[in-house]
Amino acid sequence: MKCCFDFDYDKSLVALSNSFLKFYGVKTFHSSLSELDTKLNSKKYQNIVLLILDGMGINVINEHLDDNSLLKSHIAHQIYSVFPPTTTAATTSIHSGMSPVEHGWIAWMTYYKEYDRCIENFLNTDYYTGERLTTPPPCDDILKCRDIYSRIVEQNPDIEFHKINPPFDIKDGVKSFNQMCKKIAEQVSISNKHKFIRAYWNDPDHTMHHHGVTSKEAKNVMKDIERNLNHLLSKLKDTLIVITADHGMVDTQNVTLNDYPDVCNCFIRPPSLESRVVTFAIKDTHQVEFSKLFNKYFGDDFKLYTRAEFMASGLLGSGTPHRKVDDFIADFVAISTSAKSLHYVTPQIDKTMLIGEHAGISEQEMKIPLIFIEN
Repeated sequence: MKCCFDFDYDKSLVALSNSFLKFYGVKTFHSSLSELDTKLNSKKYQNIVLLILDGMGINVINEHLDDNSLLKSHIAHQIYSVFPPTTTAATTSIHSGMSPVEHGWIAWMTYYKEYDRCIENFLNTDYYTGERLTTPPPCDDILKCRDIYSRIVEQNPDIEFHKINPPFDIKDGVKSFNQMCKKIAEQVSISNKHKFIRAYWNDPDHTMHHHGVTSKEAKNVMKDIERNLNHLLSKLKDTLIVITADHGMVDTQNVTLNDYPDVCNCFIRPPSLESRVVTFAIKDTHQVEFSKLFNKYFGDDFKLYTRAEFMASGLLGSGTPHRKVDDFIADFVAISTSAKSLHYVTPQIDKTMLIGEHAGISEQEMKIPLIFIEN
């Protein structure tokens, strides 16, 4: 599994998002993506659709689609996700135009000292107890950030913006990719105004988590996406569809930290972030011991950073750090460089071990497509 520690944020989802800001005349936060800039300015499209397919990395397309398939044959460029390559960090970078260090949504679950809990950011749930919290969701309070779409509409009142998502995100969400494509066609045809449509679908990620990247179930999902996109094209006119993913995915080998009591004895609290990028809060008297033990057991599969090393690495991107990032990163950070994932379990909740995972720093997780389709 090849690592790519030297990935380029100027060729990432952050740059992609800033291309849309630049195109619509809104102040940018970072460099834009030159390939997307050129395409957006190549013609005055009536409609522009940004379609995000969760988990559809370059490796997933290569695994399941032929060279002459719609998606594979229209890959214009290969770009990068952000670090960590996970939906929480990546989609927030798309929606905000900021790097993970700036917006603070760096992982699925982060430790909040305000509540002394590891909270799943999207769900407002205590990760280790399963308790649904009554405190304000981080997304509405601590981690709130403005999206690029409101900025674009404010600058361009003649532009119609439409968001299409599954039901878990919006009340009238679509329940299938077929419905999503129908909704896109409907929004395109509803008026003659210029439109910017942002659509997000949670597959193939959802399927690969439970069945694996190379599974027949994942192939069926990719074929279904292909069929529906081909049908959608027949219903559109004067439309550019920009398709990308938030990250790729790999089939993993799960390791349970509880099986290493000497390592767990060093913890102040359970680890947080993700299974392939993990931060550890360690007792002051056990810092050296933890480092030795971790590298003894996991050194072949994970790169261990001290807090200072990780913060200086630039992996979370550039810009002014969000005030919570300093809290979210504890004493050490371990990043998977192999197929291994680390899990810590508690008696209160039985976590299902997933087959396909992401958030490590392999090419499979980091490399995603930039696809242009127009009719």
